[in-house]
Amino acid sequence: MHINYFLIPFVIILGLLMESCDTASRRKWYIIFSSAVLLFVAAMRSPEFMTYTYSIDTLNYKYFFENSFDMGWDEFWAAAIARYSGLNNEVDIGYIGLEKIIGFFTHDFQIYSLLVDLLFFIPFGLLLYRYTTSMKQIIFAFVFYISLVQVYLLGGARQMFAIGLDIMVFFAVIDKKRL
Repeated sequence: MHINYFLIPFVIILGLLMESCDTASRRKWYIIFSSAVLLFVAAMRSPEFMTYTYSIDTLNYKYFFENSFDMGWDEFWAAAIARYSGLNNEVDIGYIGLEKIIGFFTHDFQIYSLLVDLLFFIPFGLLLYRYTTSMKQIIFAFVFYISLVQVYLLGGARQMFAIGLDIMVFFAVIDKKRL
């Protein structure tokens, strides 16, 4: 049984129950709780849970994360120079840098997965909280995310990180903060 058979009814029913008193505080708690559940599902991305979650590239991300431990910083900077001087267009050096930084603190792939997913879900939750005015809008956003976006994002941690970073840049531009 696929996880979406649980997630979609869960976010709809929870949202409808909390909609009875549609206040900013209730919307905030709905976003926090629903995001926490989705974060848990996203962080459970692993070969053991492949039949229940979307793990299209999970083994590749695990392999890349583990290989980032072996790459020295001198090799990293050489790859960065090669990438940005046009000598090598295949290396995603920014993501390798993120892997190395997180790998400095933990070598556990599940914790790594959780941290990368937090870089998406925190900005996503803030975006929903700031720019929605009703519980129905938030319910729609979560159902849309689960139905259409999650299928692709849980297979690609880089895409989740990129979207989270885009949302943070959006906030900085709107709030007129310097980057």
